Amino acid sequence: MSKVLLITNWRRPDMYRKVLDALYNCDGIEEYTILNHVDIFSNGNLIPMFRALDTHHKLSKVCKIITDPAPRPMGNAMQMHRAWRNAFALYENPTPEDFPIFLEDDDIPGKDWLRYMEWANKEFVHNPEIFCVVGWNRRTEKLPQEDFDISMNLVGTRKPFKSYLAWGMWRYIWDEMKDGWFGIKWNEPVFKPDDNLEGADIKEGKDFLNQIVHADDGSWGWPLLKYWAKGRKEVYPYISRCQNIGSIEGRFNWDTKWHAQYIETKVWSQDAVPTEYIRVDNE
Repeated sequence: MSKVLLITNWRRPDMYRKVLDALYNCDGIEEYTILNHVDIFSNGNLIPMFRALDTHHKLSKVCKIITDPAPRPMGNAMQMHRAWRNAFALYENPTPEDFPIFLEDDDIPGKDWLRYMEWANKEFVHNPEIFCVVGWNRRTEKLPQEDFDISMNLVGTRKPFKSYLAWGMWRYIWDEMKDGWFGIKWNEPVFKPDDNLEGADIKEGKDFLNQIVHADDGSWGWPLLKYWAKGRKEVYPYISRCQNIGSIEGRFNWDTKWHAQYIETKVWSQDAVPTEYIRVDNE
């Protein structure tokens, strides 16, 4: 097995159905095994519904879908640890270059998302400056041309901020984190829903640890960004290959206004005319 796609779910089967619909139209999806990790919080009764979707959706006729319900409540961060661990375990002959890719239950991939991720995997797998590959970009600024490689359309690298949507990482990166993985909650107010997150005073490395307390049910994204990345960059597309539709019932979206301001992509690959010349400014 050489291509693994990990998806996490917990309480939004209607959104998950839209993810499966989009994946059905992705170039190359027939080459993948999909691992659907279903979290258990207060919604264990939804597991049969997710299993039914995996069994009966038209995508199941194209590729293998494995439903993987958690055995017990673990908390958000620890559920994610289990999901990635099980995704890497699907490789029959493990190598440091193994590269599972990941969608949450509200990430809608574009038609060429898989091919973009595969291209970036081959292009950057041995680059020590790269931490991960993401398929999402908010497109709220026009970035300098010199920040991009002209290949697979426009692709650039940047220091990670908050973009773990439709992303992938290599086993050698996972090996750095898997035994020390943790979730967090803030031990002091760092930002509020109305804040500009780009301006939030969030430290990195050991200083980051002074701002947080470990919490199994807390955020796993902030430790990735501010602790495990260690100054390395992410690869990302100038035109997003993913749209996020999770403006309601998410774990960390405060409201639809916040989602529109920080998560929703205004230009992405499924638009009628996605071009690198489009500029989208903050509103």
